[in-house]
Amino acid sequence: MATVADGERVPAQFALNSYSWTATNDDPTDTGSTFYSPYSINAIFPSSGPAVGGTPVLVIGSGFVENKDSNPRCRFGGPSNYAIVEAQILSYTRLSCVSPPGF
Repeated sequence: MATVADGERVPAQFALNSYSWTATNDDPTDTGSTFYSPYSINAIFPSSGPAVGGTPVLVIGSGFVENKDSNPRCRFGGPSNYAIVEAQILSYTRLSCVSPPGF
């Protein structure tokens, strides 16, 4: 996928079961459409921390845009055992969160 400009949106489809996808709609003015702002993650600092948690984590990438619908989160752990914590958008290229205990 090509990189898009800041504030540009692209149509998206979602599935919870790998075969029942939402309908495609390329009209961003249609309130029934699902659109998202693409982002990328280039690095995470630090790459590890103590299991007691409380480590500030900095995510470096692009496309972190705060708007009325944004609800940034970080997920720690594996596919079957994970914790989700709130994150804070610092800039278009930086996001931060704090690691939870036990992950």
